[in-house]
Amino acid sequence: MTPEEIGEVAGIFAGDGTLYRTQGGIVMEVRGDSREVEYYEKYVRKLFGKAFGIKLKVIKRYYANKTGYVLGIRVCGKRTKEFLSDFLGFPIGEKSDIVRVPDIILKNQNSWISYVRGIFDTDGSVYVRKCGAGLAYRQPVIDIFSNSNEHILQIKAMMEWVGFKVWIEGNKRKIRMAGWGNAERFFKVIKPHNNRKLERFRAIKAGMAERSKAQTG
Repeated sequence: MTPEEIGEVAGIFAGDGTLYRTQGGIVMEVRGDSREVEYYEKYVRKLFGKAFGIKLKVIKRYYANKTGYVLGIRVCGKRTKEFLSDFLGFPIGEKSDIVRVPDIILKNQNSWISYVRGIFDTDGSVYVRKCGAGLAYRQPVIDIFSNSNEHILQIKAMMEWVGFKVWIEGNKRKIRMAGWGNAERFFKVIKPHNNRKLERFRAIKAGMAERSKAQTG
């Protein structure tokens, strides 16, 4: 795999992945929203299939406790530990509070953009907020969330190196950037693959264009 592909795999796994032990060995799962079929079929399945050298299927499951239906991929066997734990350094077991950018990613700046892409596609959001006098002005906002403070600081440093103006909110668990210039450049440079987020940003731009047209008309 290329450094860019490894970076994206690592970012996706950092956001939505888990690595755990069973009686049969080590298991990896990546799970996402049940509405992200296109993203999982076109990108996640193929990318992780290449990483593990196998053909993967997207599985839909129902978790009665809290999550409901989710989409995901699942890989078992020795290769999961070798690649995700030994090579990338992800912990086996609960990781949300301690996850960090893998050292091999930090040492290779060619992986930074793709890592940010992976983490945004899984743990990011784009939306519109009102601001300015009388809340009359609307601007897009991009957030990336992580329970790990160290992870947030690492992602912030990577994004600043790429040239983005970002800040931290939410008790050091959220990176935020705002404004049309920032958002347009983010989607141009990072090039997210998650179709739901792409469609959301297109809808935001279309809505803003209609609003501008109505005001000037």
